[in-house]
Amino acid sequence: MNQKDVAFISVSNNDIDTTSNTGKVMIALLSAIAEFERDIIAERVTDNMYELAKEGRWLGGKCPLGYHNKQEQYTINGKKTNISHLEPVLDEQRVVKKLYEVFLKASSIKGTAEELNRLDRLYIDGVTPNEGRFTTNEGNEFRDNGVRTILQNPVYAIADADMKAYFAALEVMVHAEDEDFDSKHGMAYNKIEQYKEMGVDSTALELTYVKKAYRRDVDDWIISIGKHRGLISGADWIKAQTIIEAISTSHSGRPKESSKALLSGKVRCVLCGSKMNVRAESNRYTPEGALRFRYMCEEKRLKKDGGCNSTDVPGNDLDKIIVEKICAMNEGDNSFFDELLNTKSTLSVKSKETEKEIVALKKRLNQIERDIQSQTASLREAPERVKKSIFADIEALDIEREAKQERLDAICEDSTEQVNQLADIEKAKRAIMDFPRLMELVDYRASCNCYNRYWNVSSSRTIPSTYSSKVPKHHRLLRRGQEGVICVT
Repeated sequence: MNQKDVAFISVSNNDIDTTSNTGKVMIALLSAIAEFERDIIAERVTDNMYELAKEGRWLGGKCPLGYHNKQEQYTINGKKTNISHLEPVLDEQRVVKKLYEVFLKASSIKGTAEELNRLDRLYIDGVTPNEGRFTTNEGNEFRDNGVRTILQNPVYAIADADMKAYFAALEVMVHAEDEDFDSKHGMAYNKIEQYKEMGVDSTALELTYVKKAYRRDVDDWIISIGKHRGLISGADWIKAQTIIEAISTSHSGRPKESSKALLSGKVRCVLCGSKMNVRAESNRYTPEGALRFRYMCEEKRLKKDGGCNSTDVPGNDLDKIIVEKICAMNEGDNSFFDELLNTKSTLSVKSKETEKEIVALKKRLNQIERDIQSQTASLREAPERVKKSIFADIEALDIEREAKQERLDAICEDSTEQVNQLADIEKAKRAIMDFPRLMELVDYRASCNCYNRYWNVSSSRTIPSTYSSKVPKHHRLLRRGQEGVICVT
């Protein structure tokens, strides 16, 4: 309006006049209030969507291949509301299962798309009349991006123990209880952020917008148990993610020139106490295709001739030793795992005894309070010769109350500490039990998270070591108390 030299004057409100300074201020204030109200409404809608996602409901949008959106009407507190959830489309689910089956064998996104399109052509040509079509839910051929999207979609994964451990390793908040992972229902998630952006052809008189979306970081996902039935086992879905990660980091069949050291930042030289840095060995690979690397003392690297004379440690072998040792911790005779279970059992018994004592103390304190009130009331009518005895009784009760309250405060603090210890022990137990399975399934990033998760819950323990023939026998590993390091000579 300003560009066209047009003014706005309200005939019903003299304060709104864009030709005056006062009118401009009023317009600015009204605009700010309107924007504030709009933001509040958007925030409430967003919070509501988050809460629905945590309950495992389908939030709308394009349904994934294999499902359609079904709305059911419920009456809650006299109000009618529609609740959406995913219902299976059996013919499409057949395609999804085949897609995962082909990908896990071929380990190729492009190869998977080509194979599904080949199978679809065979059906069209009448070669495989009983197989059915292999297309997207829009009836189109599969392309690489479409295959990748289906493979990375957690909605297909069955909520089982492997998925629970996988998200725990990634340290992603899961809005579900342990018993909800029933190996039946699928996973629900909120990993895409959708927004509108003004189109390039948009004008002041005719605004146009383009819908866009971006993939949230995994830490911002909302993970819960869906109302629908899952399709793919947790192990197979996790394997698919591992293969995709390997594909994205591969180059001409070889990994990028960067080492994948699990113990990075946790290894110290026992001779001088310095960090042991990761040093990649260019163009040297293990039989599994991983880049070889060494742990080298930082003091030795920086000062060379005048520094530490420790020997470099083969990094791939050292990582493998540690992983094997942790994997074996819940197998056979392992003192740490046995001690963990014994400590949990002892704490559980002690916690029950403490709880009984707390109940008894609270009961006695209530009785003392009633006795004091009763004695105080009797003072009004008691003769003088009796009042002295009543005062003595009240004083004795008050002394006992202080002692009981002091004891109650102390054991309540002990009880809280016991609960925290039991929770820590359960975390340590779960980390140890999940570790072997997850290390087989997950990619490098999740492997590091698994290892760090184990490391954090067992930070005050000594890790025993066993060595393969590739590592000199005189090498030894030590955990150095709370410092959280492995010392190597």
